[in-house]
Amino acid sequence: MGVMYLFGDGVKKDEQTGLQYTLKAVTAQNATVLYNADICYQQRKGTITNEALSYAYLQQAADLVCRPAQKVISRFKFVVEVLL
Repeated sequence: MGVMYLFGDGVKKDEQTGLQYTLKAVTAQNATVLYNADICYQQRKGTITNEALSYAYLQQAADLVCRPAQKVISRFKFVVEVLL
């Protein structure tokens, strides 16, 4: 339901309500929900940008085999290796 409110899919778009539903669902440790929470904090959907929370949710989603999250994490690791 969080995604529906975040993007206005079948309901009036309300990013704060979408974030609230998403964060309630995070406790279920669902990879897709964790990835959506990452996007909320990364793209300021219903909240301010919080890179630490964004990365934490992204890492949890990747650990639970969320392919999009794994791709983003691998890009982060590549960039870090190149910079070091």
